[in-house]
This record gives sequence, structure tokens and C-alpha cells, in this order.
Amino acid sequence: MIMEFLRSMIFEDRNRQKAYEGIRRVMKHWGFGDSCASIYAVLVVSDKPMTADEISKSVGYAYSSVINELNRLMREGFIERGRKGRRYTYSAVTDFLEIIRKERHRLMGMLKETKDSLEGIKNRKMEGLAESINASLEYLREVERRYKSETERVQ
Repeated sequence: MIMEFLRSMIFEDRNRQKAYEGIRRVMKHWGFGDSCASIYAVLVVSDKPMTADEISKSVGYAYSSVINELNRLMREGFIERGRKGRRYTYSAVTDFLEIIRKERHRLMGMLKETKDSLEGIKNRKMEGLAESINASLEYLREVERRYKSETERVQ
């Protein structure tokens, strides 16, 4: 409760607060924990790149925890690191379309790998799972086709 109150104090307007909360919900939906979601959301709504110390003070998490989460967010392509004098600064990557596209490709790879591993197993349950994976892969391919078609139409 106190942490939420402190987080709400860092924003000068209600719209920025709502954007922060919305981004946190998206990140939590994608499986990120509270600290990671808060860090990313604060970077998204920030007007400038922030140092780890600034982020730590803004979200109320220990500096060492913030560093760990920043490293995770960088590995997964959600943030970029730059320099401001001798300190590292961090900014959010906000091309959600590209983030979703990359995640879709990762998911397709995992589904294909799982489907291939089911080839040698012959029972109804696994055959049903293979059919479900095939339908999921086809759906994801259709999303890609529609996106490419729309992109070509706009250009």
C-alpha cells in the first residue's frame, strides 16, 4: 500500500499515472514480476533516459534489484542502455509491434519444437495436442500474413 502511494507520487499528472499502470499490467500479463514491470513502466513514461539510481528511487526497489531487472529487460530487448558522463542510462524500447512480432517468432519456434517431439508418441492425447499446436501455428502464420499484407498496402 505504501509502495503504491510512493509510486503515484512520481507522476505530475493523472494521464502519466494511468499510462504507467497500463504498461505495468501489460508487462505482468507477459509474465514479468512486479519489480520488472514497474521498472519498465517508469522508463516508458519518463521524458528522458534514467540512471539505475534514479529508477531505484522512482520505483522504491533496492539498487541491486533494479540492476538485475535492468539486465533482464536488456537481454529481452525491452530497454536500451546508453551513457551520461560516467553513468549508464536506460530507456525503454517502445516499438510494441516489433516486441510482439519477436515474441510471436519465439513462440512459433517453441511450438514447432514441441510438435516435432510429439511425432514419435502415438496416442490420442498427444495427437490432439499436435493438432492444437498445428492450429496455433496456422493462426500465428495468418497473423503474419495479414500484417505483411497490410504493411505492403500502406506503402
